[in-house]
Amino acid sequence: MQCRAAARRAPRAAATAALVLVRAARRRHRGSRPRVRRRPGRRTLIPVQGGPLTNGDGLLRSGSTLLAVQNRLDRVAVLKLSRGDRSATVRRTITDPQFDVPTTLAIAKSLLFTVDARFTTSAADTAYDVVRVDGK
Repeated sequence: MQCRAAARRAPRAAATAALVLVRAARRRHRGSRPRVRRRPGRRTLIPVQGGPLTNGDGLLRSGSTLLAVQNRLDRVAVLKLSRGDRSATVRRTITDPQFDVPTTLAIAKSLLFTVDARFTTSAADTAYDVVRVDGK
């Protein structure tokens, strides 16, 4: 499966909403963000300025800001989407020493949280972490 996560547009744009997906597998477009229109089969790539977004996983959109988890790199990229989602620019990255392969993220009460996959451990009874990030 190439697209691992999706984020919805804000409800005000529901009539023309498009999904922003992360492409995790294909090398040719590594780090780009496909944008899928509501019509089946229509998609465009969103060019990303500021470096490749390799190891893309969970996405969270808030207005024109897109947060993209880069799991194996233990960081979250903060992107600014242009009007119409035609391009994106990496504004900064968030790291935290508590990250252990973060996979998805959420905002609650203005705080950013990630969920760790803990791929660095092989124990079946491993506890999984939700990390509050001080970088929002």
